[in-house]
Formats: sequence, structure tokens, C-alpha cells
Amino acid sequence: QRIYNTPSPTKPNLHVCLHSSTLQTMASTTLIRTQATHILQLCRHSPACLHATTSLSLAVYPSLSLAVYPSHHSQTQALARMSTRQFENAGHSSLYAKFRPVPPPSLLDHILAFRQPSCPPPPLHLAVDVGCGSGQFTRLLPPHCTSVLATDVSQAQVDQARKQLKHPNVEVMVGGGEKMEVEDSSVDLVTVCQALHWMDVDKFYQEVERVLVPGGTLAVIGYHFTRPAPTMAQCASLTEAMMKVYTTTGPFWSSRRALVDSAYTTIPMAKFSRVERSDTEHFTEMEATLDDWAGYLKSWSGVQAFTREKGEDAAEEMMEEFMMTCAELMGGKVNESAGIRLQLRTQYWVILYQK
Repeated sequence: QRIYNTPSPTKPNLHVCLHSSTLQTMASTTLIRTQATHILQLCRHSPACLHATTSLSLAVYPSLSLAVYPSHHSQTQALARMSTRQFENAGHSSLYAKFRPVPPPSLLDHILAFRQPSCPPPPLHLAVDVGCGSGQFTRLLPPHCTSVLATDVSQAQVDQARKQLKHPNVEVMVGGGEKMEVEDSSVDLVTVCQALHWMDVDKFYQEVERVLVPGGTLAVIGYHFTRPAPTMAQCASLTEAMMKVYTTTGPFWSSRRALVDSAYTTIPMAKFSRVERSDTEHFTEMEATLDDWAGYLKSWSGVQAFTREKGEDAAEEMMEEFMMTCAELMGGKVNESAGIRLQLRTQYWVILYQK
């Protein structure tokens, strides 16, 4: 076991890595959790490491060690019962708009198929895309809906979305999922893509119950880190280089990131009459440059927070190391990164509910 990145008492963060050889000897995730908990209990005796109230959350990454992230709440699910704000900076929102993936059309096909045969065929009367960001998922909706309302709590994100979404049947406005500016029983479809973890889910589900028509649909969508496609020869090593950036910036991420790492399985489910989930069916692939992939990493909220706390020089050094490692793996040089081509894949999950 290896414990590192010990912070000051005012910023309680701890990572515990269990080496892969240790994982191989453990019979179950429950045992892994037990062993990690024992480590954290030892550490709690040292105020230089942790406050006594710090609790445990786990994330397991393929081909890597087990990462253990403490949070300030008694349960991981408690994180989902408070709302928070991110992406308020215009520069960050610009990176987000440029480098975040566009969801595959198959997601919307799945959503529309889920609605049948109990609901009328498209066009839907009204769809609301909550936490729309710069409009990555919203852009799939206009051809299938009479009207689309896209909302985000960040004015900077709304400004970006308005630049991206030029459809005459789309309105973009500042707003949160816990309070939608629509009438009762007026919405056919509510969507939320990679944003549920920022919300108070109990209030969000109550609001969805209020606004959906009978038989209406809630689609909760998320995605894992964009990484080299499994068909690439250096997929595992390139992914490891990406995860090193994630580990380095770990203390600077919101504790809510653990909810995404778990693919929302630790977020309470909505209580609707019908539920369906898919984790492997939907993904998007694109050819991109190493520069593009690095730009995507820079759009991470943890990298942005790391830059603010540690400074531009430290962030540049971290990204230069990432670029150099990837360039060498691809048989190129870091100063040729704009010409180094990769096949990148983003894997999505979707949870569908019917009222």
C-alpha cells in the first residue's frame, strides 16, 4: 500500500492505491473496501492527513490501481442531494464547447424507441434539456421536437450554447433542473447529459414528476473519459498516461466526480413506473490529434482547478509530460503533436424512466 499527497488539515484529501497484485488476491470488491477502510482508519488518527469526519468513496480503473477518494459527507449518495455550480468561467466554457464529445445519434434513437408504443410518435411537443452545457446533447433534439428548452445554471455555458444552437425551435436560458420554467404536465421529454451529479437529485426528480406529461420520459445520460479506442495498438499505455493526469489532479476535483466514475450507480434512482438502463450500447468514435485530446483534458474541471491553485507553470509542466509520453508511445515527437493522429472513443450510459 502506498499513501501520498498528504495535504494540510484545512484541505483534507487522501489517495490510497492498492497495487494490482493486491487486487488479484482479493476475492471481492467488498474485501477491497474493507482493506481500504482499515487504511483510512489508521490515517484518521493523524490530523495532518485527515479530518475525523472524512468518509470513503472508491473508484476502480481498468489496468490501474484502486483509487480511494474521501469526501466530506457520510455517504456518497449524500453528494447527490445538494446542487452545485461549475463552468462559470468563460475561458473554461470555451474549452468545454470546443473539445467535449458530441453524443451519438443512437442515444436519441434509443430514447424515442423507449417511448413507443405507449406515446405518440415524434415530433414531441416539448423537450427540456437540463444542464445543457454548451449544447452537445441539445443539438440532437430539434429535428424530433416542436420546441426545445435548454437550460444551464452557468451564464458562460448558456452563452456558448446560444452560439452553437441556431435552430429556430430551440430556446436557451439560465436555469437549474430543480426548478424548470414550464407548466405542470407540459413536457414530453426531460434530458440531462453529464450533469445529474451537480444537482440535488431529490428536488430534480420531484420537478421532473411535476413537468412531465403522463407517459413522459426522463433520460439520464453520462459518459466516461474520452480515451483511445480499443483498436489502437497503444490503447492501454495511452489511457494510463491520461489517468496519471487524473491522479495528479485528483485532490482538485469536486467530490461529485466519484458519482460519474461509478456511472451514476451510486445516485438514488427516480421512482417511476418503468426503468431501463444501457451501459455498453452507445459510444462515439472520432479521429483526432494529440493536441485535440490534450485540449479535452484541459477542459476537465479538475485540471482547471489545479491550474488555479498551482499556477499556469505547474499545469503546463503536467500537460507537457502527458504530451511527451503520448508522443513517444505513438512514435513521434512532442513538437509534432498537431500531426499525431488518434482514434478516440467516448462510452456513454443512459438510464430511461417513464412516468
